[in-house]
Amino acid sequence: MDNISRVNASRKDRTGNSIQRWGMRGIVAAVSVAAWTTAAGGQGCEPHWSEEFASGDLDGAASALAWFDDGTGPALYVGGSFFAAAGVPETRGIARWDGREWSSVGGGVDGLVYSMAVHDDGTGPALFVGGWFSAAGGVLATSHVAKWNGSVWSPLPGDTDSLVIAMRVFDDGSGASLYIGGNFGRAGGIDANRIAKWDGASWSPLGSGISDIVRTMDVFDDGSGPALHVAGRFVNAGGLSVEYLAKWTGQSWEAASPPPYGPRSGGIWDLVVWDDGAGPALYATGRFEDNGVTGGVARKRGGQWEVLASPSIRIPFALGPIDVGGRQGMGVAVQQIGREPGSVGAWIDGVWHHLGDVDRVPRSMLRVEGPTGPRTYLVGLLSAVGGSGVRGIAVWDGSEWSALRPPGGINGSVRALDAGVERVYAGGWFQSAGGAAAVRVAAYEGGVWSALGPGFPSTCGAGGIPSVESLLEVDLPSARGVVAGGLFSAGFLSQAIAVWDGASWAGLAQGFSVISATDTCAVVMDTAVFDDGSGPALFAAGHFDTPAWGIARWTGTAWADLAGGLGVFPWGNKRMCLRVHDDGTGPALYVGGRIWAAGGPGGFPVRNIARWNGQHWSRVGQGLEMFVFALEEFDDGRGPALFAAGASSTGGEVWRWEGAAWTRLGGRFDAEAAALAVFDDGTGPALYVGGSFTSIDGRPARALARWDPGAPGQWIEVAGGVAQAGQGASVLALEPVPHQGVWSLLVGGWFSAVGQSVDSQNIARLIGCRSVCYPDCDSNGTLDIFDFLCFQNSFVLGEPYACDCDPDPACDIFDFLCFQNAFVAGCP
Repeated sequence: MDNISRVNASRKDRTGNSIQRWGMRGIVAAVSVAAWTTAAGGQGCEPHWSEEFASGDLDGAASALAWFDDGTGPALYVGGSFFAAAGVPETRGIARWDGREWSSVGGGVDGLVYSMAVHDDGTGPALFVGGWFSAAGGVLATSHVAKWNGSVWSPLPGDTDSLVIAMRVFDDGSGASLYIGGNFGRAGGIDANRIAKWDGASWSPLGSGISDIVRTMDVFDDGSGPALHVAGRFVNAGGLSVEYLAKWTGQSWEAASPPPYGPRSGGIWDLVVWDDGAGPALYATGRFEDNGVTGGVARKRGGQWEVLASPSIRIPFALGPIDVGGRQGMGVAVQQIGREPGSVGAWIDGVWHHLGDVDRVPRSMLRVEGPTGPRTYLVGLLSAVGGSGVRGIAVWDGSEWSALRPPGGINGSVRALDAGVERVYAGGWFQSAGGAAAVRVAAYEGGVWSALGPGFPSTCGAGGIPSVESLLEVDLPSARGVVAGGLFSAGFLSQAIAVWDGASWAGLAQGFSVISATDTCAVVMDTAVFDDGSGPALFAAGHFDTPAWGIARWTGTAWADLAGGLGVFPWGNKRMCLRVHDDGTGPALYVGGRIWAAGGPGGFPVRNIARWNGQHWSRVGQGLEMFVFALEEFDDGRGPALFAAGASSTGGEVWRWEGAAWTRLGGRFDAEAAALAVFDDGTGPALYVGGSFTSIDGRPARALARWDPGAPGQWIEVAGGVAQAGQGASVLALEPVPHQGVWSLLVGGWFSAVGQSVDSQNIARLIGCRSVCYPDCDSNGTLDIFDFLCFQNSFVLGEPYACDCDPDPACDIFDFLCFQNAFVAGCP
């Protein structure tokens, strides 16, 4: 059983007791006893990444939508600033959704897509694309505008010299042409000033053009004939003084009657023409006010503007028809501002219908009559719409929102992981997990994510964004359940810490608070169980000064001070960590972070790490120059030692404390090291480190590495590391857990892919090659009568763990005999 003990050592050290929190029932499906007593997969097994936490749809924001038949059937085309759709290669900037899967549009573009329109310019129907790019499908000379005919990309001669934001087809009497608007000065080599016309052969300007950015266009007849209505933030069109809105008749510019703008209007963001049964009307988004009525949408019909009152005067960024309960209305999507969520709603017969909240920024809506009925698609910088976890795009079926491709990952950063009995708990800064609403904290079991009650939607006040920074399952007389620490108000007078008992959250007294001028909210960064001589108890460390400074002990009724506590820096990175370790002088609780003093803010100086033995504080050698973000106990062949990871002014570092002095472990990281764990991938226990680094001593290592004293350079990248499309990735939490009979390493942080190309959203699983001991049913590290009782319960429930012990499909007495033989054989 030695190997099992070593793999589980880190978790036991953190809790300070021998409570085992990994159950095996329902996790494993044995083929034979031998499969559980040797390395999983036998010879040739390689650690690899699971695909269970795929992101779902887009790994970035989307801005444009179009419905186009490329000859193989109509499909939805989506353009934006994403790098990939569901991990499919060559889907940067634009991708095609056929109702079942995403596919590449001729290799995508090398930049951003902001607008799309379907048009036949004389060479057949094609999808025209505008944005900020220099090549489409590898074809150069397609700067900012290109044409996709269903097979190949082609340029429009001369293209434009800058951003294309809007596209619309308009017939001015001489035939339908494509009009583009944006922030460019030239199109096809001619002066165009932000708006131009493509007639299939050449570009032409629209008079002297527009004085500022064109955001949107649509064709509307206000009673004087059809005209192209153009809107944005400009005040001059073709030499005419206008107010953010003008119309092009095909021969000249005319001033259009503007909607009644409110203060700080900022112009018009979107225009949509729609007939609700009373005749076509022009809808505009902005900041409007008329006769005491304020709103983000105004409607023009019969030459008169009407402000549509709405619950919010914030500016909607997207408009489009939408069906609700069999009736069609005008859909409106409003961005999130601060902690106030955005929303999606519909105007139907003069009544506002709320269709759910939306996080961040919606950009565009499109209604499509598909084979299964009408659908409305919403795109933007989205991760949750109407309580459903999405990524970049959501679809409304008439009654609810959903993702196109159900996500398996988490829609925000994962900052804490903990393994419970047959469950994994994740915490951080997110609103959904696996497509299910889960606010800052979620549980994963049997491949399904679920919320833990309402989670933590609010902070203690005006400061900060709610987040869960630590999770720990405990079983103590004074506290039982999953303890969550972070920056939040649990809604029951418990600030920064709460416990989940399996049914609801409860506070631990009043929690914590701060009275300093530099902070408005307390935050708990880590928790641990430690026996300080009076029995195991729960300890919490973080940035708080009431009722204790920086660290406190839970007595069962109140939080107790530890000899004055700690002096912690109130600014910058606030990560702190706890670990129980015996360096030869007796068990002690080690605390790392940005710490300047122990024994209170006026106590004796320490450098970022201190030790509490239950009676008093002491220094840990000379301390460390780096800020300490993670602590872990590990035997690297020289005996058990405490390892510390963090960041200094020159990058990330990992140090080893062996009871007498600190020694640096291997090379220097180019950015912080933030997480540590001990994991055996089948080649023996090793120390794993995660962070925001991309290299170690100049060698590539994307945010995840393993310490190998026998390898050149000693630190080596793990299975290709992790990556975040278009920006830096980070690993903030590591947790070894059993998975289908083998040990795996859960990785949490901020990333969109692992390895070379595996789509995994902010949480990932590295599947190792070391088997979990099969007869140790209750996974407590000891083979005893309780394993037989555990097996019996699993057998009665018909779970795969018991019923698949022998190779046959039946659940019978032979499975009992199989388990008995495995028990007698023992564990390696």
